Amino acid sequence: MSKSIVLSLLCMTIFLGLSTPSQGQGPSLCPVTFPLPDGNACGSDGNFRCINEALRRYPASSMPQKCSCSDARPKTDECQCSIVCQ
Repeated sequence: MSKSIVLSLLCMTIFLGLSTPSQGQGPSLCPVTFPLPDGNACGSDGNFRCINEALRRYPASSMPQKCSCSDARPKTDECQCSIVCQ
């Protein structure tokens, strides 16, 4: 019985040693800039609109983050987001 316990602990130690997470390094992020479509203005919910537009333009694996909306021109507003580099 003690051999099975030791063998189980040894297997668990090996498994946990192989599956340790990375040392705090997350995915690298790349900046992207794009206009809001149809002349939408930033308004009070501009950052939310930018996230929605980023999700429409890029695959879900890009995970848009830190999106902000800025008034670029009178009829076109720009979004700046960080996405996971592909």
